[in-house]
Amino acid sequence: MKRLGIFTCILLMISLMGCGGGADDVETDISTGQASSQQKDRDEAEEPVQQRPKGPPEGWIKKISFSKQLGKEGTALKFKVETTKPLEENQYLSYIYWKNQEKIMETPLNTLPPTAYKKGDLVYVDVALYQEGQILEQRRSEILQIENSSPVIKEVKIPEIDGPGVYRIMVKAQDPDGDKINFSLTGDPVPEGLQIDPHSGMVTYVLGENPPPENIKFTITADDGDKGITKKNVTITFDITRPEENRERRKS
Repeated sequence: MKRLGIFTCILLMISLMGCGGGADDVETDISTGQASSQQKDRDEAEEPVQQRPKGPPEGWIKKISFSKQLGKEGTALKFKVETTKPLEENQYLSYIYWKNQEKIMETPLNTLPPTAYKKGDLVYVDVALYQEGQILEQRRSEILQIENSSPVIKEVKIPEIDGPGVYRIMVKAQDPDGDKINFSLTGDPVPEGLQIDPHSGMVTYVLGENPPPENIKFTITADDGDKGITKKNVTITFDITRPEENRERRKS
C-alpha cells in the first residue's frame, strides 16, 4: 500500500506538469493576481492583423515624367504617368500641382497651363490613384526648375520692293518669359543698305540706283540676354529681268 501511494503521487505530479504549458493558460502575477506583462505582449501579438482595402498592389504607379518644349510660346507643362496595369472602371487619377512648395491646384488633367508658372519656379506634382473616393496610392514626381525660354520670331513681313527707295521690314517677336529682346543682323556679309533697330527689331533696307543682285540673304537674331537665342534666316529675291516695268510701276 505504501508503494502504491507513492506511485499514485508521481502520476498526479506528471499530470499537473503536462497541463501547465497549455495554450489557454494565463501567467498570473502572484502579488497582484493579474496577467504578467509577458503574457500581455503575447496576447497583443496574436491579435488579427487589419486587412487593407481591396485595391492595386504597391507600386501601381510606375513612373511620372514631364515634357516641356522650351522656346515655344504658350507651351504647357505636361505630365505622363506610366502604370503597371490599366485603370479599372471605378478608379481614376488626380494631379495635385505644387509650385515653390505651395499647392496651386488639384485637377484630373495632366497638363499645367503656362500661365501657372514662370522662369525659375520649382514645379512638381503628386499623382493620386483614387478608388471609390479613397486614395489607394500616391506618388510624387521629380522637381522641375522652369528654365529660360528663348524668344519667338513669329513673323518677318517683307514689303514689295520694286525699285530704288527705303523699305521697312517688320519683325514680330515675343519672349514667353517677358524678357527684353535685343535684335541684331548677321550675314556673309550683311548686305549693303540693311540696318536693324536693336530694340524694336525693325529692319530698314535702302536700295540705291544701281541694279540689285538676284537676291540678298541675312539672319535676324533675337537674344533675351539669358542664353535664349533665336535666329531667322531671310532671303529677298529681286526680279531684275524687267527693270523698265518696275520703274514704270514706281512712277505710277
